[in-house]
Amino acid sequence: MEPVRRKFSIDDHLGRFKKALHHLHDLSAFDELQAYTIRHNLYEHALSLHRHDTAKYASLMRLYADNLKSTSRFKEAATAFHYLGDHAQASECHRNANQWQDALSTASLIPLPTAQLRAFAETLAHSAVETRDFRAAATIHLDHLHDVPAAANYFCKAYLFSDAFRAIATLPSSSQPNDVLASVFDSALADSMAVITDLIADCKAQLSAQVPRIRELREKKKADPLAFLEGDNAGADVPDDISLAPTDASTAGGGTLFTRYTNRSATGAGSVASSRRSSRNRRREERKRARGKKGSVYEEEYLVSSVA
Repeated sequence: MEPVRRKFSIDDHLGRFKKALHHLHDLSAFDELQAYTIRHNLYEHALSLHRHDTAKYASLMRLYADNLKSTSRFKEAATAFHYLGDHAQASECHRNANQWQDALSTASLIPLPTAQLRAFAETLAHSAVETRDFRAAATIHLDHLHDVPAAANYFCKAYLFSDAFRAIATLPSSSQPNDVLASVFDSALADSMAVITDLIADCKAQLSAQVPRIRELREKKKADPLAFLEGDNAGADVPDDISLAPTDASTAGGGTLFTRYTNRSATGAGSVASSRRSSRNRRREERKRARGKKGSVYEEEYLVSSVA
């Protein structure tokens, strides 16, 4: 076995894959290097080794782009496909990454026939609607599909009424812009007013239910602060003849079987256990604070935050 091949075998066996890839580069075994790159995900290292060889660099970039696409890293994959001049794959990756502007501009470089480009724009607009990106859907309908009523409708759903009005104003008089204004703009305003009215009603109902409770809690806290702070434990029978101070027996209980054979004291082992208990108690209190259970000491804070 030649020395370089032997070095490759040793580094591969020891898990030093980058060094092993370097040996394959020295052996000029490019096909084997490509397979090894795929197996151990060494795309960036392989690209750096071949940065001065245009043809091999492009072959490795193709492998890297396919890997990025298969692992749903669409933005990076689109950049790689752009480098390769593969506009069709780049456009698809831009679409999957919700980059509709780049997807359309890249699709125009393929170039696609007019009907196919329009269908692609309709697909992007539909995807934008599904993700509730109404502004993007409106822009696609206005600039690429030239469907002003649909664009105005989506502008209104995004509460961009001035843009909707501007889009309708671009219609020629033969397209009866006043009718479009009445059918799209007026109904959208009515729907938006209904949404705002429902939101105000919900806010009023919440305030009506929670503000009196906040007032009641503050009166209780003012009348009897101790009972208020005890919260859920108020009224519980707590024995008053139990000492809470740590003793040798209690701290020694936190030790291990091997404490006597080490320099670690029982107090040290007990402090670790105490720290763990403190951490658990802290997380428990944080969960209680987030829930704001009725009757707990955190209820007032929870209610104030909800109406703020």
